[in-house]
Amino acid sequence: MTTVVTFPSLHSMAVLHPEQDRVLTIRECARLQGFPDYYRFFGTVKERYCQVGNAVPIVVARALGYALGMAFQKLGNDEPLMTLPPKFSLSTNLQLAKSLFQGND
Repeated sequence: MTTVVTFPSLHSMAVLHPEQDRVLTIRECARLQGFPDYYRFFGTVKERYCQVGNAVPIVVARALGYALGMAFQKLGNDEPLMTLPPKFSLSTNLQLAKSLFQGND
C-alpha cells in the first residue's frame, strides 16, 4: 500500500513523472489539483509542496460548496436533502473503518 505524501522525493513513487526520471514540480502538482497557472504559492519549496498536497481539489471544493448551498436553501423544507440506501448502516461502516486502520500504527 502506498503512502500519500505532501513533499515528493525520489522515494515517494506516487509523485514521479510518468515519462521522465524526476519528481513532479510544484506547478505540475498544482495543475493536477486544478489550480490555474496564475495562482501563486509562497514559502519554502517544502511548504509549497505541502500547500498543494494538503489542498482540496478545486472541483471537489466547488461541488461541496454547491451541495451545502443547496442544503441551506432547503432548510425550511420538510423533505430530506438526501436519503441513505436502506442497507446503509453507520455502525457497520465505522466497524469496517476501524478494522482497516487497526494495526497500522
